[in-house]
Amino acid sequence: MLARLWNKAKGLLAPAEDAAHDAEPLFQQAVHCHRQGRLAEAEQLYGQVLAMERNHVGALNLLGVLAGQLNDRHRAVELIGRAVELDPSRPGLHSNLALALNDVGRGREAVESCDRAIALDPHCVEAHSNKGNSLWGLGQREAALESYARAIEAQPDHAQTHWNEGFLRLQLGQFEIGWPKHEWRWQLPHVQAYKRNFVEPLWLGKEDLHGRTILLHAEQGLGDTLQFCRYVKTVSDFGATVILEVQPQLKSLLANLEGASTVVARGEALPRFDLQCPLWSLPLAFGTTYETIPAPLAYVRPDPAIVDRWRSRLGPRRLGPQSGLRIGIAWMGSNGDRRSIPLAEVLKLKRPGVEFVSLQKELSASDRKHLEGTGDIRVMADEFADFSDTAGLVEAMDLVVTIDTSVAHLAGALGKRTWVLLAYNPDWRWFLDRSDSPWYPNVRLFRQPKPEDWASAVDEVKTELDKL
Repeated sequence: MLARLWNKAKGLLAPAEDAAHDAEPLFQQAVHCHRQGRLAEAEQLYGQVLAMERNHVGALNLLGVLAGQLNDRHRAVELIGRAVELDPSRPGLHSNLALALNDVGRGREAVESCDRAIALDPHCVEAHSNKGNSLWGLGQREAALESYARAIEAQPDHAQTHWNEGFLRLQLGQFEIGWPKHEWRWQLPHVQAYKRNFVEPLWLGKEDLHGRTILLHAEQGLGDTLQFCRYVKTVSDFGATVILEVQPQLKSLLANLEGASTVVARGEALPRFDLQCPLWSLPLAFGTTYETIPAPLAYVRPDPAIVDRWRSRLGPRRLGPQSGLRIGIAWMGSNGDRRSIPLAEVLKLKRPGVEFVSLQKELSASDRKHLEGTGDIRVMADEFADFSDTAGLVEAMDLVVTIDTSVAHLAGALGKRTWVLLAYNPDWRWFLDRSDSPWYPNVRLFRQPKPEDWASAVDEVKTELDKL
């Protein structure tokens, strides 16, 4: 969650005040491209500015911001760090450096950078907000809430801080504060790209649904859609006819979702409807608490023909001295962020008589080369057309072991026995200090005991595998 904040912080793209005169037009052009999301052009232009003025503070800073957006995290620290060395008098630079440091797991240094920014400008809202993020990453959640409060005091309508605080409140189970705070997302530039400008009214639980047609539409990630489509039946039970719009990759899988009268892919023509609501806003509409989370054992069902095809494709089990388990596994997130586990750690789970099957759609070049050379994990990535294929393969497994990625939500929605390995400070939806999930009855959680400590979490999974 925190690793994705590069696109969310307000004010990062403000031009430097002391841009060199001869480089200024080029620099302004780079900033314009950056603001429009034309990152490749902006990167090239920032490089040209630095070729003209190697100590151009603004270009170093914003090229570092851009590196963070592209997940080149260590380069972001290097570039913004150089900008700070050249001009340590600017609070915004220290705040940006904090964001970069936090992204590479250097949270304590990030807090120190925020403190330097605040010492220069006690009302620097980004510094207070970034300090809250860094403290949260360090597990200092009450202190993080205090920093968010100071940011909001400095700027009451600072949407980024409200949204960050909302996620922390949800992680703490403070739903009555967290769900409303999450609605601040629509004021963030990068989230507005997902906003639908329908003329039909937004439904947030107040209007009577009986006899009316409502569009429930996916908003952001595939995992979010799989998690929150559980509310479709709840909405239908209130007497509504439900149209569900999802990402194209999920249309065939969710085509027969209970409660949905029509399922369409984003981009397809929509039938007429009276009301609309993003899936992400349904927990707010229903005032969801721990006790009222709709949590059926399985609410998504795979195509039996696809399941049979996978079972035939996998062939007989490779029986050994243990139980001949067939385990689906996913270890890498889409951006290789702190949710991901090195393949070397994953391979420590190998057991006689246990066959591992990759549930990954994407593999890094190095992981693919290793696995194709050794056969430690059976690779099926090239055979996935969409999530119906992935769901069928999941259903053919005895157990799924995965990091926090869309595979975890898919397996949970299918009711498959699933073990999820979580980073020390996990995404809000896994909450804190518990080994179960109120969202998914068949999911068990294995948590890092301290930051970056995947070895201990993997050891715990190894112990439980031996029990099987």
